[in-house]
Amino acid sequence: MKAWPVILGIGGIVLLSQLRTTAAGNGKTRPASVLILGDSHSEASYALGGRLASEIEAAGIPVSLEGHRNRGVEWYLTSGTLASALSDLPPDLAIVQLGGRDAVEVYEEMDYKELLLAFVEQLRQAGTNTIVWLSPTKHEGSTWSQTQRREIARWQAEYLPSLGVEVFDQYPVTLDLPTVDGVHYGPIQYQVWAERLLADPLAWVIA
Repeated sequence: MKAWPVILGIGGIVLLSQLRTTAAGNGKTRPASVLILGDSHSEASYALGGRLASEIEAAGIPVSLEGHRNRGVEWYLTSGTLASALSDLPPDLAIVQLGGRDAVEVYEEMDYKELLLAFVEQLRQAGTNTIVWLSPTKHEGSTWSQTQRREIARWQAEYLPSLGVEVFDQYPVTLDLPTVDGVHYGPIQYQVWAERLLADPLAWVIA
């Protein structure tokens, strides 16, 4: 099992700096602009989306953030929210944190994959070069919800790479973090989650 670094305190900052330096040599270049699209984990400034946006902006990269509670891939498409976000800031990199709500909707596999295709196509048409997808976290206290979330994560992992999307499962990343209600985290846990992502696999973004 991978040991995820908890990047808190002076020693942790040194570790994060070292990992960022390594990432700078992995062949990826810093994005010119970033769009973060998410659900309730990205809604508040203290949540994951807000934490990532703050760190990326501090590195001098323009960031646009869309975080909407109880929303998933289909809503972003049908409500026009995705299209509107892309018109405001056509992103070089899109970080997508969606799937938890999709587990509640109980999609058929092929229907869900068609939604993923439409979502990715809109991003590509806007000129987005790189798409990173963060799959659902755990759901404590509900076996049914947890099973559905893992199925959505599996479909994302199976299908999105064929569209050139990098998929990172957030279940193992957040497994050791306590929730406040079975799904969401407190400010400290969101900070730890964001720092883990910025150490690996998103270190190259702000390297």
